[in-house]
Amino acid sequence: MDERRTLKIGLVQNSPKPGAAIENLMDARPLIEAAAAAGADLIALPELSASGYAPTRGIWRSAEPADGPTERWLGETADALGVYLCAGYLETDGTDFFNTYAVAGPEGRLLGRVRKETPSMGETYLFQGETGSHVVETPIGRIGIGICNDNHMAYLPGRLRAGGAELLLMPHAWPLPTEPSRLVSREDIERQRANMTELPARYARGLGIPAAFTNLSGTLDLGGERSPGFLGALLPPPEKYGFPGYAAIHAAGGEILRSRADGEGWIVGEVVLGTGMRPEASMPAYGRRVYPGNSDGGILALYESLGRRSYARSRDRRTAARAAFEAGRTSLRMGKALEMLEPR
Repeated sequence: MDERRTLKIGLVQNSPKPGAAIENLMDARPLIEAAAAAGADLIALPELSASGYAPTRGIWRSAEPADGPTERWLGETADALGVYLCAGYLETDGTDFFNTYAVAGPEGRLLGRVRKETPSMGETYLFQGETGSHVVETPIGRIGIGICNDNHMAYLPGRLRAGGAELLLMPHAWPLPTEPSRLVSREDIERQRANMTELPARYARGLGIPAAFTNLSGTLDLGGERSPGFLGALLPPPEKYGFPGYAAIHAAGGEILRSRADGEGWIVGEVVLGTGMRPEASMPAYGRRVYPGNSDGGILALYESLGRRSYARSRDRRTAARAAFEAGRTSLRMGKALEMLEPR
């Protein structure tokens, strides 16, 4: 696809509760419908917008198989509204857990899914990263997908180029501390906030393709648990974190077309596809990142390394994955999930 064409993108930022996938999606349905009514051709929700984001082992209870309730719901809703619909959920194959983002088409068919490649911080204790394509081929174009931390990594621009991405969706579950602590300074918070708002513009300018950033909104709810590992005990309590939203649509070249700050809601903006990445398009790398001012060593590197080792050795993880997979399959066989998929 190399002809120029326009596409209206809708971004939804919702506030899901951990462990209630279908309820979360049904709560987000009015926002999805509003974006569709405003003319959106493609509507994207944030990372883990179905299962909710909670970096604790409790999130395992919200996992489901591929082609489970969330993907079925996406297909049914995309078909009912005549849009392309994308959302994230926690997937299990019966052995491992994956942070997955799925794309459904307006005829109700799943067009593809991407798994997060690089879990960060406490996520390393909770799900497996997977190297693979970050581009989904669809009738409206080649959609690049970077799930949260993957967008921050220096490898992603090359993956997008290799897949011929014409558009980048950037679903996030990125909480910010609401106040400084012994481990997080005011400067740290402001630097994260600046990175959050600049990141989609950086991709759009560097690669010459539209970029759309969507993030969760609301408070960080860990259900009374703490993130695993030693750093989880040192970080501020969850009530000191919040998801600030910051949904934004950027044209190829970086100019901002539509944006939204905090609070549940939606935006729609029109972008141009088919221009292709410029031959000289590139993004500078700063170590492992696509922006400066971040360290990949020290205590964070140790924490993530211990998390990957803990995950690989965890019998509890294997037991939980098996239970969630079987529960999801049983639910589908009994028709329970399909009853919940009926459009409102």
